[in-house]
Amino acid sequence: MRLFAAALLARKSEGGFELIEPMPVVVTADSEKEAGKEAKRQARKTYPKDQGWHIVGRIVEIDHTKLLETIITSDDETTRLFPNRSSGRTQ
Repeated sequence: MRLFAAALLARKSEGGFELIEPMPVVVTADSEKEAGKEAKRQARKTYPKDQGWHIVGRIVEIDHTKLLETIITSDDETTRLFPNRSSGRTQ
């Protein structure tokens, strides 16, 4: 599966002004279209259509190689991805 990041905006008109809520989402999917559907599905849990929310956004694929380069530090140690009681680095 491929990894995608979505930047979504939930918009809702309330009288004379408009509410705008940003929502970042990361999803795995086989295609950009499927990723967009899943991101919107996740956003609908917080911003339901029946409450007047409209969701728009943009999907981009995350390059796994660049992601790993970001995680790996200059001394070839990887930063811990999951918080736990001990702090430090893995080797």
